[in-house]
Amino acid sequence: MGLLRPLDPKAIDPQYLLYAYIAPDFQEVIRQRTVYGSTVNRIALTEMGSFPIKVPPLPEQKRIAAVLGALDDKIENNRKMNETLEAMAQAIFKSWFVDFDPVIDNALRAGNPIPEDLEPKAQRRREAMARDSYKIPPYAHLFPNHFVDSRFGSIPGNWKIEKLQKLSDLTWGDTNTTKKSYVESGFPAYSAKGEDGYLPHFDYERTGVVISAIGANCGTTWLALGKWSCIKNTIRFWSVDPNIPTEFLYHATFGQAFWPRRGSAQPFISQTDARNCKILIPSDSSADVFGVTVRTFYNKIDSNQKESQTLASLRDTLLPKLISGELRVPEIEGLVEAHV
Repeated sequence: MGLLRPLDPKAIDPQYLLYAYIAPDFQEVIRQRTVYGSTVNRIALTEMGSFPIKVPPLPEQKRIAAVLGALDDKIENNRKMNETLEAMAQAIFKSWFVDFDPVIDNALRAGNPIPEDLEPKAQRRREAMARDSYKIPPYAHLFPNHFVDSRFGSIPGNWKIEKLQKLSDLTWGDTNTTKKSYVESGFPAYSAKGEDGYLPHFDYERTGVVISAIGANCGTTWLALGKWSCIKNTIRFWSVDPNIPTEFLYHATFGQAFWPRRGSAQPFISQTDARNCKILIPSDSSADVFGVTVRTFYNKIDSNQKESQTLASLRDTLLPKLISGELRVPEIEGLVEAHV
């Protein structure tokens, strides 16, 4: 590793230095001066100080950095917003369908017994209900007010445990398509590493869940929206139960720990094992209400991701032209302002 930083901030702006460094001209300089070996290539850091890099006057540097930085800032803001929205959806699911907060609240208000295995959660809910700020949630009526025993522990009354195969359409991704079919632009495609390329066509136009079925990411899932495809080494599924939205199944199966993985050196998930996975399913309309609630989150996440892709493409187009002097900042300020 090496550290590159300006010694004199009056001579070069640090943010400009970053953009000049990753620009094609300087990357070509690095390639030309790379020391190529039989086993590993390296950059001679002792010589790097002599590598030529384009440095316009400081005011121009700051203008270039400000324009490109505005695009990167917007991309970063979109990323943070998406993290927040995803966390909100996960928090709602955990509260409703893992911790059973609404069911415990209803049971406490009705004076019904709380199972011993849920008593720690019940105490937390008693403390929440004792606060002056507590109000009965508008969705409370969607949930039962008692629990029943099951082989998986205490579960809300009238809820049931079903296999994923009964709830979903689940099968392999396109086993005949690999990353070799990816194109520069088109419709998003998922591999075992996630959404990492494009295909000239799409296989599905709907909300679905894609599972990484082999390798280091085995068991990782992604919620796919709109027009998309998934290729070799993936499994895809979506709900076929009108009362259980796909967004619910996505959260119910979220995390590598949920999925039964085989193998050690190269872990994988079999289609049969995936179909036999068991999920706790509400018998009321709470799952559907959850789906409606978080669907707005995921639509916004999808919109932010597409916007960020557009912004990144614009940044990558402008960067070499600004660094080389082919374009000047005043020529493109209006274009950038329209996007940020």
